[in-house]
Amino acid sequence: PGLTKKLTSKPINLWRQYVSMPATFRKKKAEELRIFKFFDSLIPSRFESIVIFLFYIVVLMIHAMNMHYVDGDPVFENNKYNSQARNVADRTGIVATVMMPLVFLFAGRNNFLQWITGWNYNTFMTYHRHIARVMFMLIVIHAVCYTIRLKATYAQDMKETYLIWGVIATVCGGIILFQALLYFRRNWYETFLLIHIVMAALFVAGTW
Repeated sequence: PGLTKKLTSKPINLWRQYVSMPATFRKKKAEELRIFKFFDSLIPSRFESIVIFLFYIVVLMIHAMNMHYVDGDPVFENNKYNSQARNVADRTGIVATVMMPLVFLFAGRNNFLQWITGWNYNTFMTYHRHIARVMFMLIVIHAVCYTIRLKATYAQDMKETYLIWGVIATVCGGIILFQALLYFRRNWYETFLLIHIVMAALFVAGTW
């Protein structure tokens, strides 16, 4: 706190005035945004919005760069469409898996990142929600690409244990995403928390 009080130079004051302190839109900082009746959400601060925007840009870049087909691919099918579907499925699955520790770490009420950064719990929860949404979108893309690739032998392949648990994990992720809406958290928090924990445990088991 003492060091923070001393940081009052013009560049730092401008940073606080226009980036770290204000609301994203005018004066609505951490306020509720009503969309119909059930799809309410909380508006993040300007700094959080910038971080979230950059996070989405990085995710898009990761999945857009160096995604190409090699003629005569000896590893996957010698077919451009199937090979590209497999490449997209692999990359989205790997990145979604790598995001899992962040999702759980940012959800913790007392974690070492809060001590390191000085951010409050609401900031961590804001990032937690957006990381989880991106992770689920990547999982859906992963599942769809694998389904396209296996369409010829889908019924037979779905008997495999790892695919069955993959479907379970995906369904649990979808349930988590839906029941985590602000409307449910606000009106039935204890029920939301119980379902959230159970579904998260099944999601981890299915992913494993």
